[in-house]
Amino acid sequence: MLYTIKRILEENHVTEAHSVYSDDPEAVKNFMISAGDFFEISEDKEALDILDGSHTENGMSEAEKKASDEAALVRLNEIRMRLKALKNDEEDQTHAHAEEIKALRMEKKQLMAQAEKTQVCPQKSAILFKNCLYAASFRTIRRYIPKLSDVHFRSSEEMPLFIKNLKMLRNAVEAGTPLAVSGGPCLFGVGEMLVNVALWDGSLLTYDFSSGRHFMTNGDERDLTRDLMEYDGDVKGIDFVNRKLGVTSQEYDSIHCLFEVARALGAKLAIPLPDMSYIKFFSNIVEPISKKVAEDAIERFKVEAFKISDMYLEVISLMQLEYPEVEVAVVHGRDEAFCQTYYKQREPFLTPTVIRRLTAVRGKTDAVLDYITMPALPYYLWGIRDIIQMDSLDETDSYRKCCRIHKGHLNLYAMMYPERLSGDGENTIFYAPLKYKEYL
Repeated sequence: MLYTIKRILEENHVTEAHSVYSDDPEAVKNFMISAGDFFEISEDKEALDILDGSHTENGMSEAEKKASDEAALVRLNEIRMRLKALKNDEEDQTHAHAEEIKALRMEKKQLMAQAEKTQVCPQKSAILFKNCLYAASFRTIRRYIPKLSDVHFRSSEEMPLFIKNLKMLRNAVEAGTPLAVSGGPCLFGVGEMLVNVALWDGSLLTYDFSSGRHFMTNGDERDLTRDLMEYDGDVKGIDFVNRKLGVTSQEYDSIHCLFEVARALGAKLAIPLPDMSYIKFFSNIVEPISKKVAEDAIERFKVEAFKISDMYLEVISLMQLEYPEVEVAVVHGRDEAFCQTYYKQREPFLTPTVIRRLTAVRGKTDAVLDYITMPALPYYLWGIRDIIQMDSLDETDSYRKCCRIHKGHLNLYAMMYPERLSGDGENTIFYAPLKYKEYL
């Protein structure tokens, strides 16, 4: 189901005027979001002070506005007292102070008008995603953190972002705390990598790697992981059809926005290319079949996975030329030095309890360990504790779990974006049919 800021407010019986989004651009409020039914309305005071306070004319926070209001009241009282004193003067003296009286009355009128304009409104509402992230326009974020004022990437003015710990981030920016940014694309999307499983009886079963579903003409759904366990010794061989023609516009954007934010904040940048995670997942699910067939299939998959990683590495290399001031670390399966540092530094956080709670789905545990620790890459690589995860909204769970297992060690901030719809008007580019992938 597709949602917009407007639709979420309407379904929860909240008018735009009583939300923190009333002054946001119409494009932001009408941006189509495909992220599941995980939205709710929140009136958390601290979050609303940040989101709504940014809409004041001069960008003041609620505390700053309160201080300003108090100062205005003091000044109004001073003006009243002075006017009263002048009124009590002799008539000729009043005439002598005519210019002062005129100026004081003008200032009084301006202060009263400003007080009426900025008076505290009734409590407003904000949208909360997965009980974790607040929806906000990038305009709001820029006003709260001025260093982001010149950050621009595709759709940045048209889509809501979903944020967490923005106040802490502003404090870190103002204090000059070392910062890092992490995030990046998935390896490939639905329909881009097919898995052909040949059986000894001559059957050929074709699955989509990303969804794990088998393409059946009769409409039945089969699962790759379950079928490999069922067929085990009947599997003759596994091959792949790599249909990914290049980097999509969404994948490009997911890299570009990282460089933009890192540049603006003077932050380091860590980009994981999760080919090793996909290889771990595939290696686990082929365990039930013949060892020789499994090893051959794993090697074939590595070839295809690394071909795709090379596409991203080329894009990142070109961006490094455009952003020479940004220090970048790209972690992928063929960079053994980075990978070993990553695996070693995360070990203390992956306790038996954490691992046991991850997932009961066969083949996913090793990949999920990567999934929940990759946002913390800058900490593992450089020891940086203040990290902005800028990623697809689909990665909200990885953000939450990463926060949980690194509690007390990291300050993890979130700026998550909803992925754009493809040309089919129904699916994001990740899920869209090949003809709507928008390859660059």
